[in-house]
Amino acid sequence: MEPQSIFGFFSIAAVAINIDHWVSEFAPRSVEEPLSYIVGWLALLGWVTGCTSAAQLTLTLVQGLILLKDENANVGQLWQTTLFIMIFLIVAIAFNLFLAKRLPLAEGIFLVVHIVGYFAFLFVLWTMSDHVPASQVFGTFNDGRGWGNPGLSYLVGITTPLWCFLGPDAGAHMSEEL
Repeated sequence: MEPQSIFGFFSIAAVAINIDHWVSEFAPRSVEEPLSYIVGWLALLGWVTGCTSAAQLTLTLVQGLILLKDENANVGQLWQTTLFIMIFLIVAIAFNLFLAKRLPLAEGIFLVVHIVGYFAFLFVLWTMSDHVPASQVFGTFNDGRGWGNPGLSYLVGITTPLWCFLGPDAGAHMSEEL
């Protein structure tokens, strides 16, 4: 029986190990070791760039809050960007190294804050915003950035949230859930 997709491979050997494990398991013996080595390093680089991307996204949120408070704030210099990204990464690494036993508590607190914040924003926006008919909400499309094509505008805008869901190990995580 031949697997029809990469998920088929993962379902054959569903273990919670990095993707280089499947390369070493399914690659021919002659190239098993070098391919596993290459894929392992690529996975490591993916994790490093993923952490940096998360820190950069957090930075854009902080810069937005600063600009919300003071429109003339100078937050676009590269040294500030680098400094903030390093601070966010050091805080995350320090938390994982020294407060790992408190991680479940922190996750619970973050969960409660997110749920309460969601309903707080929902309530404020629902009660304070201007109400328009449903035909305008679901039938009017706006290209606010001037791309000239709403479809292109939407596709460009969707790339930011998509990086949260994609990655070289997405198939491995999906096979763990199945």
